[in-house]
Amino acid sequence: MEHSERVKKTIVDKLALDSRVDSSNVIVELRDGKVRLGGTVPDYHAKEAAYEDAITAEDVKEVENEIVVFPTAAPPVPSDIQLATRVKNILEWNVIVDPSDIEVEVDEGVVTLRGSVSSLWRKNRAQSLISVLKGVLGVSNKLVVVPTENHSDMALADSVISAFERDPSINPESLTVKVEHGVVTLRGEVPAWPVKKEALRIASHTGGVLEVNNEIRVVP
Repeated sequence: MEHSERVKKTIVDKLALDSRVDSSNVIVELRDGKVRLGGTVPDYHAKEAAYEDAITAEDVKEVENEIVVFPTAAPPVPSDIQLATRVKNILEWNVIVDPSDIEVEVDEGVVTLRGSVSSLWRKNRAQSLISVLKGVLGVSNKLVVVPTENHSDMALADSVISAFERDPSINPESLTVKVEHGVVTLRGEVPAWPVKKEALRIASHTGGVLEVNNEIRVVP
């Protein structure tokens, strides 16, 4: 079996085994060494799950997620006004995310978040909460991270590296951490995708970080 066909089969098998994804209408293609996902899924959460399955497959470095969310649930489908209310409610009910500075807009099922939050992981959490709501066809997360305290780039880099050193799954000597104006860039090599994901999680949860570019390569 050719390498590209083996990669494709791995992704197809992962999608079929993922209970979050109805893969019957998902198309997997390889173009110029990149994976393309097409077809339809019934909700936005499934679209995100399909991307995660593809990007974590061995030898996959880039995924174009062109899956279309096409709800198959019986009517009534929530209106944009109803969906906006549900989004606001779920943000208010979650004690971790402070919605006081968050604005919600919904246009034909696509939710746009604007405003500010105090940390990057809260920004990510807000999107995660919304993605599972019935009727959400897409999420545009335009929240800005505004830390409650000022941190120098050097202090942020030290904090991320120290957190790596405390995690037994990560070898900090194999990674480099660069911080510029609060934006963290991670580079280096790790032996498995879960380690790359853990490095991203740690950096995203470091206070004062505005954004994380995860350029770590997975080299089994």
